[in-house]
Amino acid sequence: MTETEPLIYIGKKGRMNYISESIHKLTTHNNILVKARGRLIPEAVDVALVLRGLGKKILGIEISTDVLKDNRDNVRNVSVIAIRICN
Repeated sequence: MTETEPLIYIGKKGRMNYISESIHKLTTHNNILVKARGRLIPEAVDVALVLRGLGKKILGIEISTDVLKDNRDNVRNVSVIAIRICN
């Protein structure tokens, strides 16, 4: 059975909430994935850099685009970042 890595999805809470949640998840899992979209991408980068300063390792960064449709079939492209972090 493979272990799934926990996802820390960055939202509008304070940065310290995501940092403490990431540290908590890293006590029970080897890797976590910090993920954000759009305007919250700098917040995800800040969380990853604080964790790196605490001695965690950044394994990789993935950048992609999500295509979102609204109820009128208008299409929007939104940037996504996923940062994989380990102990």
